[in-house]
Amino acid sequence: MSFFETASLVLISDFAAASASAVSGSGTSTGKAYSIKPTDGSGDFDFERGSDITATRVNPSGLIEKGRGNFLLQSNNFDTTWVKSSVNLTGSQSGYDGSNDAWILRKTGTTGAISQEVASLTNLQTFSIYAKPGDLNWIRIIRAGKSIYVDLENQVTGSVGGGVIDVKVIPINEWSRISLTINETSINTVIYPADGDDDISGTSGFIYIQDAQLEPGLVATDYIETTTAPLRAGLLEDEPRFDYHNSASATPNTCPSLLLEPERTNLITNSEYFDSWNTLGNGTVTQNYGISPEGVQNSSRFQAVTTSDRIYISMGTVNANETFSVYMKGSGPLLIDVGGGNNFYPNLTSEWVRYEFTTSQNGTNGNIQFRGNNGTLDVELYGAQFERNSYATSYIPTYGTAATRGNDLCELSTGGVNETEGTFFIDYKDSPNRGALFASSTSHNLITNNIRLSDDQLFIKNGGGNLIVANVTTPDSGKLALKYSTSGVKLFANGGSTPIYESTTSITFNGSIDYVRVGSRVNDASVQEFRVKQFLIFPEALSDAECITLTTL
Repeated sequence: MSFFETASLVLISDFAAASASAVSGSGTSTGKAYSIKPTDGSGDFDFERGSDITATRVNPSGLIEKGRGNFLLQSNNFDTTWVKSSVNLTGSQSGYDGSNDAWILRKTGTTGAISQEVASLTNLQTFSIYAKPGDLNWIRIIRAGKSIYVDLENQVTGSVGGGVIDVKVIPINEWSRISLTINETSINTVIYPADGDDDISGTSGFIYIQDAQLEPGLVATDYIETTTAPLRAGLLEDEPRFDYHNSASATPNTCPSLLLEPERTNLITNSEYFDSWNTLGNGTVTQNYGISPEGVQNSSRFQAVTTSDRIYISMGTVNANETFSVYMKGSGPLLIDVGGGNNFYPNLTSEWVRYEFTTSQNGTNGNIQFRGNNGTLDVELYGAQFERNSYATSYIPTYGTAATRGNDLCELSTGGVNETEGTFFIDYKDSPNRGALFASSTSHNLITNNIRLSDDQLFIKNGGGNLIVANVTTPDSGKLALKYSTSGVKLFANGGSTPIYESTTSITFNGSIDYVRVGSRVNDASVQEFRVKQFLIFPEALSDAECITLTTL
């Protein structure tokens, strides 16, 4: 009989990712990590993170995937909640995408326009819209008081007002997708048919428009249609992160792992907008310079010659055993100073690499600095992150304020764990001794009916009062099988011929184990990054030989 037939529960991450894709069409699905066995859904894990769109993963293409959103209402229903001033709108026009969803925006008086206020999005943001010339060839867009003109016929930018970070005009046949990036707190968006560059004085004429979007960040992403409420796409809250690699610079794996992490905060307020950092000397920053590990044009280029050429951001304080991380590629001598006295000299390459720097002393100041180091430095930057912990977790994007990603909780309500004997198996990457397996009673208080491997300890307690707490050193990656019965407990790892821990203490649970958790525990900052490839439960204690076979790499 095969292990699959013997197991009562089988969670395999590549199957779970494929199942989620079939349900949602996106490769992930909010709130569920699907098991391959049982097939009736009773073995599907409930997944919870509970944060906003701050979590990321590496997708099957090897790119960082974020949560995204469109914060406009009625994003392609311009005759609804949009405010109209001296304009008429006519729908059902031929669009850029082959649909009949475009609109004629015709002005009937001087400065005719449509507008919408969005108070829910401030700081770093990008507005975008598709537009095409009618009998007028120009469009004017104002977002938060920042103005641009675009020549729709020649598909080029016209006048650009002060405070605009970036403007892009992307041709799509006769249409253009126009995007405007700013860093402001005002809330109004205005769209004008224009008579020419710096000219909205005419009283008639029209252009075509379609699919407006307002989102956080430096670039316009794929359009998300809204009606009466903002909508989100990409990686969402309460969605399992089936992560395909731990480095966006490497070829992604064909099989994902389920990424589980504790709650963390990125204290850097602008993780991608390096032009907002403070500058000293003659160093220069070019925003939206190149293609980042996200796969879009939002990297920053920093060029410097001497140690006096630098960019920096204040973190308030920097202490020992805190971690700064950033994606970089480029050439030349670079010095990174984290807090004053924690100096790092990374070797840059032509490929994107995530560099991690953990401090060893309290900083004399709270600045994180990039400096030239007495030579010509040319470096691209993306995704700066500062965490008050001794290791880096996955990237948390920020757009003007610090952001917190909630902890990943993967939990199964079950009565199927055997009270007198059973076996847990897990195939994992990255520090399983920080929350590898966790089974608890409904009280969640670690008093009765528990099996837990975490904090370098094996912890078992049953309703009869039997308790095992043992120091256990487990490998950083590989396969573990833990079996328990009235004869005791044994823990096998990576095909070893003998268990790495065993005890003859009888284990019998008085009442079923009601919850099974994989990975992080609630609000436990000590639980490190953890990647699950497979998780199995057997309703019987397997033989030693079976455990060895099961864990063989």
